[in-house]
Amino acid sequence: MLWLLYFTVGANFEILMLMAIIPVIYFIIAEVWLHNLLAVAVTVVFGITHVTITYLNYH
Repeated sequence: MLWLLYFTVGANFEILMLMAIIPVIYFIIAEVWLHNLLAVAVTVVFGITHVTITYLNYH
């Protein structure tokens, strides 16, 4: 859905941030469900970095 909005409406801050946050949340939920705490830690670091880079690139 977000990719459809990205290509039809255009890139705005909300769409870009959701595209950075939602996959990270999905992976964290899957890793918690699989009891893989090491992967959760790595994904949290990745998520913080990904959101930061997306924010800095937009502004």
